[in-house]
Amino acid sequence: MKTIISIVLCILTVIHVASSLTCYKCESTISYADCESRQEQVACDKDEDTCIKGDISYQLHSQDHKSFRKYCAVSSKCDKEQNPQCKTAALGENIECNIHCCSLNLCNAGSSVIVSGVVMVAAFIVMALF
Repeated sequence: MKTIISIVLCILTVIHVASSLTCYKCESTISYADCESRQEQVACDKDEDTCIKGDISYQLHSQDHKSFRKYCAVSSKCDKEQNPQCKTAALGENIECNIHCCSLNLCNAGSSVIVSGVVMVAAFIVMALF
């Protein structure tokens, strides 16, 4: 019985690989805090294998522009030259474009706890009880 429970819990720790990726999605021109106050969890499309957290600031026609975003994307968008957010900024001056990519569910949170780690801890607790 103990072995069966251990096997099931180990399978649960990797099951997220087989399902579609889930990322946070939000956008703000104010701050990440503002973005996060309205963020939602979204299931990414099949071809989207990456969660992105990106911020950009630049000047265009003497006006400051800022954008804070979280979204699903294909991994090629992790390259600043391929990222549409950074490409838009290239039209301006004093450009700063930061892109952070990851490929685990909800990994583009401000600070995240990976669910698989929690499941693994639960597995060890259950094993200790038997």
